[in-house]
Amino acid sequence: MASDVRTIQVLSGSEIDRLLEELNVSAMPVELEKNGVRYRLDRVHASGRPRSDVWAGYDPDRALEGLRRVAGTWVGLGNPEELKKYLRGRRRTANRPSVEL
Repeated sequence: MASDVRTIQVLSGSEIDRLLEELNVSAMPVELEKNGVRYRLDRVHASGRPRSDVWAGYDPDRALEGLRRVAGTWVGLGNPEELKKYLRGRRRTANRPSVEL
């Protein structure tokens, strides 16, 4: 997939260079928005691979074991539709502030 990526060089000392440092893109991704379209800016390794391999150490058998262990634990929590409505609302708010550039 790295071959499908177009690279744009950022000049040292440029306004974009300053913004990358200020926003600390190495610590967390940044989302850009233009006319309602969102773009994600994330730091990648020089090889083109993501900074960290989220699948490193993944064990599908262990994942299935965990899912089986928690299956049914939410029974009796109340109205599932109300819970889903609440979760959808939370996804649109608190943890996702806009970044003004």
